[in-house]
Amino acid sequence: MKDAKPEYSPAELPISWPHPRRWSRLRLDVPIRIFADLWIVNGRASDLSAGGVTILCERELGKNEAVAIEFVHLLSRAGITIKGVVRNRSEDIYGIEFVRDVDADNADLAALREQLEILQCPL
Repeated sequence: MKDAKPEYSPAELPISWPHPRRWSRLRLDVPIRIFADLWIVNGRASDLSAGGVTILCERELGKNEAVAIEFVHLLSRAGITIKGVVRNRSEDIYGIEFVRDVDADNADLAALREQLEILQCPL
Protein backbone atom coordinates (compact mmCIF):
# COMPACT_ATOMS: atom_id res chain seq x y z
CA MET A 1 0.00 0.00 0.00
CA LYS A 2 1.29 3.45 -0.93
CA ASP A 3 1.88 6.06 1.73
CA ALA A 4 -1.05 8.45 1.88
CA LYS A 5 -0.33 12.11 1.20
CA PRO A 6 -0.78 14.26 4.28
CA GLU A 7 -3.98 16.26 4.41
CA TYR A 8 -3.94 19.74 5.90
CA SER A 9 -6.60 22.12 7.01
CA PRO A 10 -6.13 25.62 5.51
CA ALA A 11 -4.63 26.86 8.79
CA GLU A 12 -2.07 24.03 8.83
CA LEU A 13 -0.76 24.33 5.26
CA PRO A 14 3.03 24.34 5.00
CA ILE A 15 4.32 27.89 4.63
CA SER A 16 7.37 27.29 2.44
CA TRP A 17 7.51 25.67 -0.97
CA PRO A 18 9.21 22.29 -0.53
CA HIS A 19 11.30 22.55 -3.71
CA PRO A 20 13.69 25.40 -4.46
CA ARG A 21 12.97 27.31 -7.64
CA ARG A 22 15.37 27.00 -10.54
CA TRP A 23 15.53 30.75 -11.14
CA SER A 24 15.14 33.81 -8.98
CA ARG A 25 12.04 35.88 -9.68
CA LEU A 26 11.36 39.55 -10.09
CA ARG A 27 8.03 40.71 -8.73
CA LEU A 28 6.71 43.35 -11.09
CA ASP A 29 3.56 44.77 -12.60
CA VAL A 30 4.16 45.91 -16.15
CA PRO A 31 1.99 46.25 -19.27
CA ILE A 32 2.53 43.72 -22.03
CA ARG A 33 1.05 42.75 -25.38
CA ILE A 34 0.20 39.12 -25.99
CA PHE A 35 0.27 37.68 -29.50
CA ALA A 36 -1.51 34.36 -30.10
CA ASP A 37 -2.65 32.87 -33.39
CA LEU A 38 -4.93 35.50 -34.91
CA TRP A 39 -5.24 38.10 -32.17
CA ILE A 40 -3.30 40.58 -30.09
CA VAL A 41 -4.43 41.69 -26.64
CA ASN A 42 -3.03 43.88 -23.87
CA GLY A 43 -2.25 42.29 -20.53
CA ARG A 44 -0.06 42.57 -17.44
CA ALA A 45 3.05 40.65 -16.39
CA SER A 46 3.83 39.90 -12.77
CA ASP A 47 6.51 37.37 -11.70
CA LEU A 48 9.40 37.16 -14.18
CA SER A 49 12.23 34.63 -14.12
CA ALA A 50 14.74 33.31 -16.64
CA GLY A 51 12.33 30.44 -17.31
CA GLY A 52 9.01 32.22 -17.68
CA VAL A 53 6.51 34.80 -16.60
CA THR A 54 3.11 35.03 -14.97
CA ILE A 55 0.62 37.04 -17.02
CA LEU A 56 -2.90 38.37 -16.70
CA CYS A 57 -4.78 37.92 -19.98
CA GLU A 58 -8.51 38.49 -20.44
CA ARG A 59 -8.64 36.34 -23.58
CA GLU A 60 -8.71 32.60 -23.05
CA LEU A 61 -5.48 30.74 -23.79
CA GLY A 62 -5.21 26.98 -24.08
CA LYS A 63 -2.69 24.80 -22.32
CA ASN A 64 0.42 24.32 -24.52
CA GLU A 65 -0.65 27.22 -26.76
CA ALA A 66 2.24 29.14 -28.29
CA VAL A 67 2.30 32.87 -27.54
CA ALA A 68 4.65 35.81 -27.89
CA ILE A 69 4.91 38.32 -25.06
CA GLU A 70 6.01 41.86 -25.89
CA PHE A 71 7.45 43.88 -23.03
CA VAL A 72 7.71 47.61 -23.71
CA HIS A 73 10.33 49.57 -21.81
CA LEU A 74 8.43 52.56 -20.43
CA LEU A 75 11.28 55.04 -20.91
CA SER A 76 12.64 54.07 -24.32
CA ARG A 77 9.43 52.59 -25.79
CA ALA A 78 11.57 49.84 -27.32
CA GLY A 79 9.84 46.46 -27.31
CA ILE A 80 11.33 43.09 -26.47
CA THR A 81 9.32 40.09 -27.67
CA ILE A 82 9.87 36.68 -26.15
CA LYS A 83 8.21 33.45 -27.30
CA GLY A 84 6.58 31.13 -24.81
CA VAL A 85 4.11 28.34 -24.18
CA VAL A 86 1.15 28.32 -21.80
CA ARG A 87 1.90 25.78 -19.07
CA ASN A 88 -0.79 26.46 -16.46
CA ARG A 89 -3.83 28.59 -15.74
CA SER A 90 -5.93 29.86 -12.85
CA GLU A 91 -8.84 31.95 -14.14
CA ASP A 92 -7.25 34.88 -16.07
CA ILE A 93 -3.73 34.22 -14.71
CA TYR A 94 -1.40 32.16 -16.90
CA GLY A 95 2.01 30.63 -16.37
CA ILE A 96 4.12 31.05 -19.49
CA GLU A 97 7.33 29.06 -20.01
CA PHE A 98 9.81 30.84 -22.25
CA VAL A 99 10.91 29.03 -25.40
CA ARG A 100 14.33 30.22 -26.49
CA ASP A 101 15.71 28.59 -29.58
CA VAL A 102 18.34 31.14 -30.56
CA ASP A 103 20.96 33.12 -28.67
CA ALA A 104 19.16 36.36 -29.59
CA ASP A 105 16.18 35.28 -27.46
CA ASN A 106 18.49 34.69 -24.50
CA ALA A 107 20.09 38.11 -25.02
CA ASP A 108 16.66 39.79 -25.21
CA LEU A 109 15.56 38.13 -21.97
CA ALA A 110 18.80 39.12 -20.22
CA ALA A 111 18.37 42.74 -21.42
CA LEU A 112 14.75 42.82 -20.24
CA ARG A 113 15.65 41.41 -16.84
CA GLU A 114 18.50 43.91 -16.45
CA GLN A 115 16.15 46.82 -17.25
CA LEU A 116 13.51 45.58 -14.83
CA GLU A 117 15.96 44.85 -12.01
CA ILE A 118 16.86 48.53 -11.98
CA LEU A 119 13.22 49.32 -11.16
CA GLN A 120 12.32 46.31 -9.00
CA CYS A 121 13.81 44.18 -6.24
CA PRO A 122 14.55 40.51 -7.03
CA LEU A 123 12.78 37.93 -4.90
